[in-house]
Amino acid sequence: GTNINYPIVQGGDDQFYLKHDYLGRSSSAGSIMLAHNAKPDFSDINMVVYGHSMKNGTMFRDLRWFANRLGFAENHPVIWVLTPEKTFRCEVFSAYETYDMSESYTMFLVRNDAWRDWLEAARGRSVFESDVDLDPSACYIMFSTCVNASGPARYVVPAKMVEVG
Repeated sequence: GTNINYPIVQGGDDQFYLKHDYLGRSSSAGSIMLAHNAKPDFSDINMVVYGHSMKNGTMFRDLRWFANRLGFAENHPVIWVLTPEKTFRCEVFSAYETYDMSESYTMFLVRNDAWRDWLEAARGRSVFESDVDLDPSACYIMFSTCVNASGPARYVVPAKMVEVG
């Protein structure tokens, strides 16, 4: 239900692909990128995928629909992530506006009480209700994009990852 259909890249830092396409060519649209410190096989407890929100509707612009279009999240509860080895059904359980240095971007190395609190806080911030089971033993992904061309505001869409192939 979106125009989001791009390769996900990962660099040695989170800067290069902000201004380069997936082939490494200069591009104001940048790339959709997995945070540099995440495992490339998507096996971390939680990870972030970043992308610009372009005015022309490309890249992660359509993530806003989860937070702004009435009924969109309920009618489009899944985001698919496909790798050469695995396919993940990402069950969207939240969408909200935050800022770039918020606790929403906390990365967890262990599943503990703080991790469970993070999951519940992410659900609590959501602009819609979801019945996704927040299993603390699962892996989670958060899709993140900017609200404006500059400034710290971000739209985020956290989802539970379920490997299906």
